[in-house]
Amino acid sequence: MATRAPAAWETRRPLLPELALIAATIAYGSTFKLVQNALVDVTPVGYMVLRFGVAALVLAPFALRNGWRNREAGAEPDGHVPGDDGPTFVRAALVFGAIGWVGYWFQNT
Repeated sequence: MATRAPAAWETRRPLLPELALIAATIAYGSTFKLVQNALVDVTPVGYMVLRFGVAALVLAPFALRNGWRNREAGAEPDGHVPGDDGPTFVRAALVFGAIGWVGYWFQNT
């Protein structure tokens, strides 16, 4: 016989997901004023190069340590991961990176 999952109000921390969402909203919204102030002194492209350059330097050690993707998730019994070829990954990364770059550029401009 299957047991039912407890309702949200029956858990030890019933409001934690909602509070996390509110905190994320406040953190995201507060960056708009910071970006406006930063764009007074630098161009949108200069700001984006600095922002994403620092992020890439901070996150690169974690990416290199953990590998580019989780090979165990979605692997077939023979160990092959579907779509696991370098050129496809690089193309997808470049396309999504370009779309994100253009979106941030329009927002900052």
